[in-house]
Amino acid sequence: MGLFSLFTGKSPEEIEMIGDDYQAAGEYGAAKVEYDKALEKAEKKSPEKQALIRRLSEKAGQAREALAGTHIKAAEELITQESFQEAEDLLYLAYELTSDEKRKQDIKARARSLHQAPADMPAAGAAAEPAAQSHAPAAEDPDADEAADQDDEVHFHVLVSSLPEEMQNAYESYGQSFMEGYVALNQGAFETAVACFKTAISENPAPDAWIPLELATAYMHLEQPENARETLEAYIQSNPEGLRAYQLLCEIYWETGDFQAAADLLKRSPEGVKQSAAIPMLLGETYYQAGSYEAARDVFMDCGERFGNEELISRALAKTYEAMGDFDKARRLYGEMLNACSSCGARVDPFIKSRFAELSFQAGDTSTRLLETFLSLVREDPDNRKAYYDRIGKIYEASGHAAEARRYFGFAESAAG
Repeated sequence: MGLFSLFTGKSPEEIEMIGDDYQAAGEYGAAKVEYDKALEKAEKKSPEKQALIRRLSEKAGQAREALAGTHIKAAEELITQESFQEAEDLLYLAYELTSDEKRKQDIKARARSLHQAPADMPAAGAAAEPAAQSHAPAAEDPDADEAADQDDEVHFHVLVSSLPEEMQNAYESYGQSFMEGYVALNQGAFETAVACFKTAISENPAPDAWIPLELATAYMHLEQPENARETLEAYIQSNPEGLRAYQLLCEIYWETGDFQAAADLLKRSPEGVKQSAAIPMLLGETYYQAGSYEAARDVFMDCGERFGNEELISRALAKTYEAMGDFDKARRLYGEMLNACSSCGARVDPFIKSRFAELSFQAGDTSTRLLETFLSLVREDPDNRKAYYDRIGKIYEASGHAAEARRYFGFAESAAG
């Protein structure tokens, strides 16, 4: 995962684009992580965007199915090498990932054919036991308890299998408490996650362990920013080159409005870390969030000179120009990004297209080409179709097509309802 993916001032649509790139490259685990991240952000920040939420949910499912397929293929290769236990482990992972009932049955049948039949594999459609229940009083049936623990272990391996290899190896070495906490975190049992992560930290006292980052994430979900802040500040003090910690801590500073603390943190980071794109981009976003648009513009322009015409940098600069009221420069940048997408055949981000179209309309453009752009946006970005219908109606109105204008104004009113 590149350094630019550390920068979290991204919309769900932007995160979706990263997932699309991973999916196209066949990196299904990384794609799943990005789609899940985008879906969580959309559900939390933009619940009204139901079309986006459905699309992200579908893409996350597709990534999970593709990842399950790679596990099945790898398991078959291991079976030919008579590595039956390793093959069975991969089949468990595939079983947990897939939602296809036929595939589940095929996996169960294939696993039963191995030398060690998976008698404890859950029945098709059965839900795994929540990690939060692992702290409940011991069950009377020890076999059921053991099966629940095994389900948690499989779920944990599914979750970490999509992480970068270095993180995956580390997470799998942290032990049972961390495993339970990580499963609980991903199931929404945040209080359980906090308790487990605290235990895991005591069991893994190495200062460079990543467990405090997951603890801070659990605190953030519990809306305890002060606890998350203290955890991350202590972590950075021991790990001043931990880019992920800077990302999380800046998010907390932004949420609490402590922009000076964020800027100070980034400015005193080690010189080696400052040479990456992530730190100056976080600094630029800090200035933007604080309303210091000229300072943000200067940082983003410097990033462009140092790291090239990356789309993320251009987007940040364009939105800053918009905030400053310099709409011509913003429109030019959005246009350049659209042209770059068209020339290389990449999927055009509806956000970029939308901003270019809106700024063009505000500049007085009522051309047929702009009309076609808004018509395409109705299909590509249905969550905002009301605004697009309104613009289409006004373009028709400006060109003297009163009947068509009334028709699209009517569509806008229907979309509002």
